[in-house]
Amino acid sequence: MSAGLSLFDVGAVLCLNGFWLLGRVCDKEIAVIDIFVGGITLLVALNLAFGPGADLASIKGAALLLLFTFTYFWVALNRYNGADGRGLGWSCLFVAVSRSSPLTKASWP
Repeated sequence: MSAGLSLFDVGAVLCLNGFWLLGRVCDKEIAVIDIFVGGITLLVALNLAFGPGADLASIKGAALLLLFTFTYFWVALNRYNGADGRGLGWSCLFVAVSRSSPLTKASWP
């Protein structure tokens, strides 16, 4: 349940990041929401991996959720340090490929 709610937040921040790319949201503002959602997904992933009832499937779900966590923290950091985001683009390609693989879909919570 918590993974589903955190993915709802991920969907919201994806829309907001799209508005940012269109120039509708400034850099400092998008960094705040990316840090917030990165923190939420980090807490949910830690709970899935180390919380009560953790099993192999929940640990796998936590690992996949941490891919999103890392991405949002990276977007926020790029807004503060002025990086152009090319490395982030390659990382996002890895996240997309790893999430679309049939091996990762088998036991997503």
